[in-house]
Amino acid sequence: MGTRSRRASPVGARRAGVLLHVTSLPGGHGVGDLGAGAHRFAEFAAACGLGVWQILPLHPVDASGSPYSGLSAFAGNPLLIDLEELVARGLLARRDLRGAPDFRRGVADTRTAAAFKLPLIAKAARALLEGRGGALRDRFGAFGEGAGPAWLDDAALHAALSAKLRGAPWWRWDAPLKFRRARAIRGARDALAGQIDQYRAVQFLFDVQWRELAARCAQLGVRLLGDVPLYVGRGAVDVWARPELFALDRELKPAAVAGVPPDYFSTRGQLWGNPVYRWRAHREERFRWWTARLARELELADWVRLDHFRGLAACYEVPAGARDARRGRWVRSPGLELLTAAVAALGGAPFVAEDLGVIDGDVLALRDAFRLPGMAVLQFGFGDAAGAEHLPHNHRARQVVYTGTHDNDTLVGWWRAAGADVRDHARRYLGARLGEREIARRLVEATLGSVARLAVIPMQDLLGLGSAARMNTPGGPSGASWWWRLDGHELTARRADAIRELVEASGRAPG
Repeated sequence: MGTRSRRASPVGARRAGVLLHVTSLPGGHGVGDLGAGAHRFAEFAAACGLGVWQILPLHPVDASGSPYSGLSAFAGNPLLIDLEELVARGLLARRDLRGAPDFRRGVADTRTAAAFKLPLIAKAARALLEGRGGALRDRFGAFGEGAGPAWLDDAALHAALSAKLRGAPWWRWDAPLKFRRARAIRGARDALAGQIDQYRAVQFLFDVQWRELAARCAQLGVRLLGDVPLYVGRGAVDVWARPELFALDRELKPAAVAGVPPDYFSTRGQLWGNPVYRWRAHREERFRWWTARLARELELADWVRLDHFRGLAACYEVPAGARDARRGRWVRSPGLELLTAAVAALGGAPFVAEDLGVIDGDVLALRDAFRLPGMAVLQFGFGDAAGAEHLPHNHRARQVVYTGTHDNDTLVGWWRAAGADVRDHARRYLGARLGEREIARRLVEATLGSVARLAVIPMQDLLGLGSAARMNTPGGPSGASWWWRLDGHELTARRADAIRELVEASGRAPG
């Protein structure tokens, strides 16, 4: 991914794309990874004429499994590392992979995968530190120089301490470590030097595999659209390493947490629980943490979607300890200053603004001040006049249009649950008597036919799958999301030809 492609607008040309997270890829050991399944999917996307592959955040996640509750704003998720590639590099032996659990196909079983994979990835990291891996060992020596030692040093120490303390979150550590007393931090770095080096090696292995996948995508003409959450998880290294940047009390407990008010997805709102920012501190450091964070995202992808963009105009803050999000309040954010600093440092604004939800004039003014493309979601367009902006006749060229996002039900699932008014509106709008078998194709065609320059279709909708393939249910029960994935048989030449026919008919074919 060269500098030019990173700084260009994601809506500079008419393109079609696919939304599929890495964990949803086929192959691997219990969860999609950066190995052969990822490369095969990139080739499939290219064969379909899909010039953009959108993914969810790539960072390590907390126990919720949500990519939007990361344990680091900078590090890569070790669980995405491919074991077969480590064998090919001489960092693991083939016998190390024997005895793998009987993973279920079509399910991203992250807990079982972590129990099997992470010890082997640690073993490969130790082998790298011992001098194995050939040319890879030489490249490891320079790792960290471009990414900046600050995030890697803190992330490595945080991970080493977490492992030593059996996964206890940082706010339950002894006070000298919790409050980062200088003497305690020096002692921990000395005592855990081996584990810290091992974590550095793991991050290097992630970086190598990701860059190889990104290079293959570039070779195939498939651009990568990444995703940066507005917040990080409470247990994230960023909160521990830079507590002054977050709204915490003297005991480093959140004074308020993030969420959204009651909306389309939940009558009680969504209580995310992430710590909110102390914006004054970010102003004082001229948004250096944010600029570094966005620069890191653009090392991984050509463009980046800014999730919950409205939070850069105003954040919805809920008092700590609240049972749901109904008691929150809106607090203004310095989005104009933040994005001005970021654009100056990055040399452009290669972003997509996720401008969904409770949107007011301030959000739209912030989006338009930087000429950022916003989003439209066809599912939101039917049923009443309030959703009309999401219907194709109201789309804009500088926009990204979706059938649904990772938070929506699949098209087939949405149709099954839709009320009579929604179904009647869709039938009248599309000029056809739609049944369950036709709805996905017709709405995919309508999305691709939009004037919006970038149209992105979740893989589940390209396959016409039902609610069992839904990626996330906001506000739903714990463990009910993030598990769906392909089992591999879907990526056929016949299906690629059928998708490419739709892409070409809508004038979105590459070249």
